[in-house]
Amino acid sequence: MKQVVVAGGGITVVDVPAPTVEPGFVLVRTARTAISPGTETSSGAAGGGNIVVRAARNPDLVRKVLDRARQQGVRDTADLVRSRLAAMRPTGYSAAGTVIAVGDGVTELRSGDRVACAGAGYANHAEYILVPRLLCARIPDGVDFDSAAFATLGAIAMQGVRQLAASLGDTVVVVGLGIVGQLTAQLAAADGCRVIAADTAADRVQRARDASGCLGVDLGSAKLADAVIELTHGRGADGVLLTAATRSSEPVNDAMAYCRERGRVVVVGDVGLQIRRKDFYLKEIEVRISRSYGPGRYDPEYEEGGVDYPLGYVRWTEQRNLECFLDLVAAGRVAVAPLIDLRLPVEEAPAAYARITDAHDVIGAVLEYPQGGDGDAGDGASRAAVHLGAASRNGHVNVALVGAGAFARAVHIPNLRRDERVRIVGVAARTGITASTVARDCGAALATTDWHDVLGDDADAVVVATRHDIHAEQAVAALEAGRHVFVEKPLALSVADCERVVDAQQRAGRVVMVGFNRRFAPAVVHARTALARLRGPKNVLIRVNAGRLPANHWTYGPEGGGRVLGEGCHFFDLARFLAGAEPESVLAVSARGGAFNAEDRDNLDTVIRFRDGSVATVMYATAGFAGSGKELIEVYADGASVIVDDYRSCVVGGVPGVTTQRFKGMDKGHRGLMAHFVASVAGTEQPSMEARDGLVAQAMAEAALRSAASGEAVRVDA
Repeated sequence: MKQVVVAGGGITVVDVPAPTVEPGFVLVRTARTAISPGTETSSGAAGGGNIVVRAARNPDLVRKVLDRARQQGVRDTADLVRSRLAAMRPTGYSAAGTVIAVGDGVTELRSGDRVACAGAGYANHAEYILVPRLLCARIPDGVDFDSAAFATLGAIAMQGVRQLAASLGDTVVVVGLGIVGQLTAQLAAADGCRVIAADTAADRVQRARDASGCLGVDLGSAKLADAVIELTHGRGADGVLLTAATRSSEPVNDAMAYCRERGRVVVVGDVGLQIRRKDFYLKEIEVRISRSYGPGRYDPEYEEGGVDYPLGYVRWTEQRNLECFLDLVAAGRVAVAPLIDLRLPVEEAPAAYARITDAHDVIGAVLEYPQGGDGDAGDGASRAAVHLGAASRNGHVNVALVGAGAFARAVHIPNLRRDERVRIVGVAARTGITASTVARDCGAALATTDWHDVLGDDADAVVVATRHDIHAEQAVAALEAGRHVFVEKPLALSVADCERVVDAQQRAGRVVMVGFNRRFAPAVVHARTALARLRGPKNVLIRVNAGRLPANHWTYGPEGGGRVLGEGCHFFDLARFLAGAEPESVLAVSARGGAFNAEDRDNLDTVIRFRDGSVATVMYATAGFAGSGKELIEVYADGASVIVDDYRSCVVGGVPGVTTQRFKGMDKGHRGLMAHFVASVAGTEQPSMEARDGLVAQAMAEAALRSAASGEAVRVDA
């Protein structure tokens, strides 16, 4: 399918795989998308601007890059930065089209429904889009696709009007008459307000007058404060809606001169907010920020999870604002058609953006998409795969990627590309842009949004790097297709699913490895060499200063399973690896501050007893200082000690013939593990890991959580 993207600092149209339907989502064949001249042509949205300037605006990002360079090395960091800068990014967030498929759990929409769609990353400028159900609204009869494509922009305007909370007959000033400002003026007028519309462009002022019957002020020839005071007989405006886009704080401060005492100012556009307190204080002016489309915005449980807000408590959500706007269009109380100045086919998107950027005379712009007949609704959507070239083995190990998120692009893909034995032949990702970008970058012959496509005969092995809840399903399918499998940790989120993978490996007789990379860190390899010379049980201490994640991070959702299951398994496996014995029981205690919540569950101290008498303590903490060391490993046995500090050194004492070693940089073993996987697939090395290792680690993680909840030791049976 065709999709508009930002690439290399400019707008281009590329051919990418179409999305596939998912639970809770709606697959839509796009008819029209609206270009937002303000948001989408800004330097940030279009990817423009000098990199130094962009870095100066985001010092936290610079700090992260420098920290990574110190830890991972300059070369790896430079490769990552270059790939991020070169990556294609989607554009668009307001669309209209026809539903061609609905995912499980979607009951309010069905195939054939006409819908308006919202959301950056969802309602893209693309022939097919996959949109969460709560970001879709059915288009009423009598509303065409052109008008419906502006529903998201209408919802933005509507949320601003709602934040103003104006009353019938109030005088409202709208400053900035781009597409959102024009719609805001119409909505405020439809709400019974007396509207004064202002802009520096006289033609935009006139169009607002024509559309809503409002009073108009041309800022090029009149001072807004004087005009408003005159038009309100000296009273001032009851409310102000700022829909302009400028870094200047003048619009918000100027509003003080013409807003009445105890009036209200609502900021809808991206304006400066260096407020002069005295002016606000003397009139006791209330300033509000309008957040995009309405309640639900930026809440992943609402937008992606499909958890709606109760009508009795939240009357107007994102979806309800979309529906209300469309109803007003259907009733003739809002007119979108007179605002559309540019209409081009999607193939000419670069020309559309150029016209908007250069001419500055376009308020509304629409991209059109080809519409097939009723019989071919599924044909385009079935194009989940794009073939980019022919694959050839030539004696290499052919690897297919299932999942190409940030971690895979930063770690696994660079390691695979540096291995001369490897050819990446296929890439499956959730979005067509990601699949195509990574596939082209890797020279892969296939890019797809349906991961089943990459399990074909071209692949010898599959690397699974998706979210945790589908690891087992994908690993089992790959094994049943006869492929060797590398699964980023965890193997699965439950012991039962891990057992499915173990059974599948036994039937298939293929290599299965889990992303327990710390086994292959040079410092740990050296530690294991020293420990092999010691007798008797071992005392192992692993301290992990993991750091916090945002409370709404996907790791805490059902797809992540929480950090103990998702990441803690790393360290339970490492404890077993260093002890060289099988676990017997687990006793865990959480650092809790009241109710046992996700944050408490992450801060876990776990004691593992092994069958040979060894004992390991794993302290996994998220509440520590980020500037402290992240991981420390200490092992004591047979009169000796082995200490690994952040994988930079292995200090050995009391082990004959083994000395302390220090390493250049922090190497956590990712490259070593992937090289071992490739060698095992090629048959040049004997695999040192199997699916059961993932099973045992997850059994320990599950036991630790049960123990922390019950306060009792839990036996490990795996």
